[in-house]
Amino acid sequence: MAEPATRVALLARPGAACDNLQAALRQAGADVVAVQDPGNGDPSAIAAAHPSAVLVALEPAVEEALERYDTVLSEPGRLVIYDEV
Repeated sequence: MAEPATRVALLARPGAACDNLQAALRQAGADVVAVQDPGNGDPSAIAAAHPSAVLVALEPAVEEALERYDTVLSEPGRLVIYDEV
């Protein structure tokens, strides 16, 4: 029996980097459950998607907005990956 896909939320600004990361996640077999621009997204929507992992596409504009996501990113058992774009 195949293992279920990892549920991943992506925090990234819209654009080519975000599109490429989504494609790479899907190609790797991940279930992309949410994609949000951290600058104007809703952290509770990410939490409601129940991801087991969050991929953050780091860039200066995103770093400034991440404080609002502290609760989501510090959830016990949730893997957080930072990717510098």
